[in-house]
Amino acid sequence: MKPYSVDLRQRVVDAYRQDEGSKKELAERFAISLSSVERWIRQNKATGTVTPRPNPAGKARAIVKEEDRELLVQWYKEQPDMTYDEMAARFTQETGRSIGRSTMGATVLRLKITRKKRHSDLRSGIQKR
Repeated sequence: MKPYSVDLRQRVVDAYRQDEGSKKELAERFAISLSSVERWIRQNKATGTVTPRPNPAGKARAIVKEEDRELLVQWYKEQPDMTYDEMAARFTQETGRSIGRSTMGATVLRLKITRKKRHSDLRSGIQKR
């Protein structure tokens, strides 16, 4: 959802400063939530502005270097049945940067690397019929 316009935010804060109504009345008058009115007033008192804060883009990716990606592709060529846990441990050991299994899984998916899984062995020695 896009943020409300700076114009609307400023009109709400100005109306509150001029005692044109309570926070609840202003929320109803401008058809916005009470929490938005409270947040804009609080932001204006703290910073002097009502401009929307930037939307955080989230946590940066752990594996972004081309060398790291090439390393992962090389490992899969050498041992295509490595698990994400094994890959993450090896990556941490070789690069010194600690990553988890889920990060490795997301990276492998993003690189469109398909894994070749081992066939399970019959451990009891009983043959299939």
